Amino acid sequence: MTASGVVLGLAAMVVVTMVQTALVVSRGGDRRTLMPLGPALAVGFLVAAAA
Repeated sequence: MTASGVVLGLAAMVVVTMVQTALVVSRGGDRRTLMPLGPALAVGFLVAAAA
């Protein structure tokens, strides 16, 4: 795992979290609505490991 892999993993986590947030808000949620962080963590680790 290199520094670029960590950066790509963090970027992937941010993108997945932003998409989840947009979906929650578009479905009528607010800032207190609970969101699962598992998918973002899984994508981030997979991207970091593959890079």
